[in-house]
Amino acid sequence: MKKILYENIYERIPTSQKIINFKNSEKGACYIFGDGKSLKYYNFSSFSNLPSISLGLLSLHKGSKFLNIKYSLNCDSFSLIPGKNIYDYFIRFKSLIRSENPSRALSFLSIIKLMRLGTSSYSKLLFTDNNILFNSNFITHCSNYYFTKFLNNSFYFNHHMKINENLDNQINKNLFNPYESSLNFSIYFAIFLGFTKIYLVGCDYQDIEPMSEHWWEHGEPKLTNMPSKKYIEFMRNFIEIKIITLNKSFGNDFISYKNFSGKSLEYKENNKIICAKKLALLRRQGIYTI
Repeated sequence: MKKILYENIYERIPTSQKIINFKNSEKGACYIFGDGKSLKYYNFSSFSNLPSISLGLLSLHKGSKFLNIKYSLNCDSFSLIPGKNIYDYFIRFKSLIRSENPSRALSFLSIIKLMRLGTSSYSKLLFTDNNILFNSNFITHCSNYYFTKFLNNSFYFNHHMKINENLDNQINKNLFNPYESSLNFSIYFAIFLGFTKIYLVGCDYQDIEPMSEHWWEHGEPKLTNMPSKKYIEFMRNFIEIKIITLNKSFGNDFISYKNFSGKSLEYKENNKIICAKKLALLRRQGIYTI
């Protein structure tokens, strides 16, 4: 049912095929930036030498002005629909109820937070006064078309976008889903673009010591459970993938920020790396630790 819905939307987008023009348009290496808290420690000028693919809210980071962000990805379906932040709030509440600490879920539920959510929107957060994003190619799921068609730089994908027969057959054979997460799709998209090497930056779940939470949240990163790295290992058959880590280098695939850049870590709190107005909008969502 969802597949049929997405295909119907995609077919109604007048410029749906525009994204195909990017195929094999790039070469060499690039950075893929996540939203991990490790970004609170890095000097972004260390990553100005290569084109970047950004995920999430990286364009709101004050350091993003030093990057060459060519592609800004917004991968979730219907992520820009009005009221999506309220939906996300209840999904978070539901996950807390199912956790081992339901009392935390009850403290999370708040009428005041819900009222604030009614006056905030993800679109406003992302698109207001965001020249970094406007000067990049905005890549988003086709279901977001009706909320982004005012942009001149928007390009849309559907879940039937293919790169090449060999890769797509191997993905299906090994039961991987390149659309399962933003990181999965960004790697798939980098291959589509023609890049042959990726540096993952701020993708903290993939660190030697996996960490959680986002750079715009208060405090230092927290260690979390080791996520599956099977997709990353599989995609290394088709593209070289290096991971910039917060603290440790290991083997050929993990490079600490200090070893990569020659610079020491320098921690900055969230109010130093994002403007107060954007931080206030994030606080209104009631989901993050601001």
